[in-house]
Amino acid sequence: MISVIMPAYNTSKFIEEAIESILNQTIKDFELIIVDDGSTDKTVDIINQYAQQDSRIRVIEVAHSGMAGATNVGVKAARYPWLAFADSDDIAVPSRLEKQLKAAEAHPHIVGWGSYFCFMRSTGQTLSVKIWGPVSEQEFDTLRRQGKNPIVYQATLFVKKEIFMKEGGYLPKYETVADVELIDRLANHGPLLVIPEPLVLYRLHPKNTSIQNRFNQWFVGQYLKIRHQARLAGYPAQSFEAFLKKYRPHSWLTRLRCFMSSSSFFYQKAGVYFFEKEYITAFSYLGLSMLINPLYALPRIWQQLLSPQARRLLKNPAISS
Repeated sequence: MISVIMPAYNTSKFIEEAIESILNQTIKDFELIIVDDGSTDKTVDIINQYAQQDSRIRVIEVAHSGMAGATNVGVKAARYPWLAFADSDDIAVPSRLEKQLKAAEAHPHIVGWGSYFCFMRSTGQTLSVKIWGPVSEQEFDTLRRQGKNPIVYQATLFVKKEIFMKEGGYLPKYETVADVELIDRLANHGPLLVIPEPLVLYRLHPKNTSIQNRFNQWFVGQYLKIRHQARLAGYPAQSFEAFLKKYRPHSWLTRLRCFMSSSSFFYQKAGVYFFEKEYITAFSYLGLSMLINPLYALPRIWQQLLSPQARRLLKNPAISS
């Protein structure tokens, strides 16, 4: 019924928890395909130990090529019509697969499902919730008419394999934002929605965020808007390569907009260090975020941590235990 795809690269510190969270799902009819992306630590040894204990686990070892390439390898090997993606340092709550499968069966015209997710400390403590993605077809349609991408966090994605394969999967040329670009293409086939509760715990640690990633996300986001607007208007969009040549580093406006986008990077870094109790560093990054774009940080602090909805979701026993 479900193929869970988990690419892994040098995550020996966290991958046991990630695997256990999938094996302990409330439904048992699935396969877990773990693609070791050329790890140089003990990741592959841990994976193989689990595979010897549970026949649902299939291990594929490949030379290091990055998340996009490793995930595509796992998808090609998948036996079932639904794909669920999982990161090797995140944790799925026990009901994740069951709730997404029920949603898919109740609404077969929906292309894929994501969910909200929680940020957690590297030690596993849950800290805040990310309320992200369209929860209704009306919201999805509004976003698409506006030329926007219906963002769904990749490690919560539950999608039809047929459509994933039809679109050719992840495109490595988009580097660290290949998931965002894929979501945009999948959305051309029909609605992508999220279940409005956190079904995945996203582990924050200093190594999983960089300013280069943020800039890449900003550039790809700008390109996706142009590409989708061209699609709405009925004419071909320029290639990504042509877009980069035109907009990358040269104009002062591009540099300014790129600088403004760095507010989100400093905000996330502040959260990482705050959650790790390195408060001086955390407030330094938060100050930079506020200085660059004062309208960015405050609404997110409210939405993720202080709002009634955030407090209610964070009290969910499945994520707070």
